[in-house]
Amino acid sequence: MEDLRICFQDCEGRLTIREDVIDKSAIRVLDLARRLGRFENPEEPPKRAVEDAAREGFIKESGADGITLLKNQGDVLPIKRGSTVALVGQHSWSVVLGGGGSARVDALHAISPIQGFRNLGFTNLEARGVPVFGAVPHADPSIVFPRDRKTGSSRPVKLEWPNGPIVGTNLAHKGTIPQAEYMTKEKRPEYLDEDFSTRITFDLRHLEKRVHQRLEKGRRYGITLESWACDPAILNAGPIFGKMFQGSAVRFHEAIDVAARRAEAAEAAAAADYAVVCVGTTNETETEGFDRDTLAAQYDLAWFPGQETEHALEAVLAGVVNPSGRLPLSWPRRVEDGSSFENFPAGENSLLRYDERLDVGCRRHNRPGNPAALFPFDFGLSYTTFAVTGAAVLGSSALKSANDSIRVSAEVVNAGSRRGKVVVQFYVAFPEGAGTPGRQRPVKELQAFTKVDIEAGQTAQTTVQSGKFAVSVYDEAKARWVTPDGEYRMLVGLSSVDIQQTASFSVSKSFTWTSV
Repeated sequence: MEDLRICFQDCEGRLTIREDVIDKSAIRVLDLARRLGRFENPEEPPKRAVEDAAREGFIKESGADGITLLKNQGDVLPIKRGSTVALVGQHSWSVVLGGGGSARVDALHAISPIQGFRNLGFTNLEARGVPVFGAVPHADPSIVFPRDRKTGSSRPVKLEWPNGPIVGTNLAHKGTIPQAEYMTKEKRPEYLDEDFSTRITFDLRHLEKRVHQRLEKGRRYGITLESWACDPAILNAGPIFGKMFQGSAVRFHEAIDVAARRAEAAEAAAAADYAVVCVGTTNETETEGFDRDTLAAQYDLAWFPGQETEHALEAVLAGVVNPSGRLPLSWPRRVEDGSSFENFPAGENSLLRYDERLDVGCRRHNRPGNPAALFPFDFGLSYTTFAVTGAAVLGSSALKSANDSIRVSAEVVNAGSRRGKVVVQFYVAFPEGAGTPGRQRPVKELQAFTKVDIEAGQTAQTTVQSGKFAVSVYDEAKARWVTPDGEYRMLVGLSSVDIQQTASFSVSKSFTWTSV
């Protein structure tokens, strides 16, 4: 602990963070180790797959709760039982659970949207459409084989690491990997010299694909990829600055007849009662603001709900679960409407100005005179109708010190015909003129929210507690948090632009406080 305290001392040996704060932070780390049983069993246990129905149900529910319905013109959704559904797009038949690289987490299982709709009893028409990849995918594991075997393997690719620039000599390490890809970051393995090379080897067969040349169906191809360590002069220069980063990959994709794929998709959509097009979060969705008014009447944003993605998605589309997700961002109509558009990228003098100050995201769109967002912050539609009533401060409506807090309550009515969850949002509006010089406070700032589950025709009450964190501004000159005096408003609604109730509270005399 003494070594840890030294890390938080200034040049004169004084602690820059209180000792009790350091102790509490250290205790949290130790408590996690205790709960994981690492004091009794410090060794990392082997990976294992454990099925757990309760956990999978929780993942499904959480995924469905987060799906955000942005458009539903004509109340076409939810999809009626017994309907024929055309599923279009590569993401309708492939399973995409999350990003790649360090964001990747292997799942115990996953199903495609096509299979998910089948499980709910829908008749499917399927069209893969035109695939869109951020990177060309790996070859299907069923067609990749070790060079010296006739049968398949779970790790068919041989990876060799020679020391020195000549591949095939001075072998330092070798092994097998599942796919024709590897990467090293930050630090090379201890068994490699600074000057090293690599080779990955495998066989490819039963495939007609194209990389730079067409491969004939039924033939088996041996592929070797060789690479060398980066020149030290390049490695030590920007933007790498000496950090280790090296890798190689061989990827494959079949040749696509774009016109035929489009025709196939159009035919399936015309023959079905509903057409569900599954796309990724690419520029196809970013153009939603100006070119989809007549093309996409319904629009669900599913995010990455995890291994139960398709169960969660189908549950929302079919109306088994009422959509209750909300946008954690503002979706502008045009790039020009963004707060940094006028200043980004930097001009000829390479000076980047942050003229937007606090008006970023919804804070810009909420400012009078600025363009409204296409989909505002905390927006999300529902299959039922909610209304907020009776917002009021419970008990004292005055904050007199940093130790005080207020409680604000509101009632939420489900005026529709379906049970559903809804996010009730509480925004604080500062007194007129509050803030430090040159930094006008935003029109409103989200300070709390709750999610309530309400049966059709029923009313629920929700309450939040708020204090110094909601009403303070940091003053650099004083090196303290300052709470301005005046009348504040707590705005209660269902999005940043759908404010339905207001409750007032006050700070009779300004006070200051410090944090860690």
